[in-house]
Amino acid sequence: MERSEPACTPMRSPEPREMSAADLVRESMDDITLLARRQVELLRLEILQELRQQRRLLVRAVLAASLGLLGISMALIAAASGLAAALALPVWATSLMMAAPLLAGGVLAGGLGWIARVRRLVPVSRSELEKELQWIDPKRP
Repeated sequence: MERSEPACTPMRSPEPREMSAADLVRESMDDITLLARRQVELLRLEILQELRQQRRLLVRAVLAASLGLLGISMALIAAASGLAAALALPVWATSLMMAAPLLAGGVLAGGLGWIARVRRLVPVSRSELEKELQWIDPKRP
């Protein structure tokens, strides 16, 4: 089971003016630690999601390569049959009819795999980090 962080920040102690410097530093460090843990968890979840997406891409790419290779093989067989039989149109025509769907399937699977690729890595973590950096240093571009 995963350990979850509280949904909201823990109850705060008295007003900062009433706290000692050590307590303020301790509370600040607790907040920073909590923020860092949440950022790491967000990054972990994003990476897992992207890995799943990349796995689907890999499956489609392998399928595309396999079907493409089979299509090329069939096209070569068709060319060889056509040359060997010179005018025996039905032999190589039949081979080409078998090669066409394989090549079309390879092109389709490759296109679907290309569409599914990851275009921008960890976008949510990157956005959150940018916001936090902006908060830390408002002069930052």
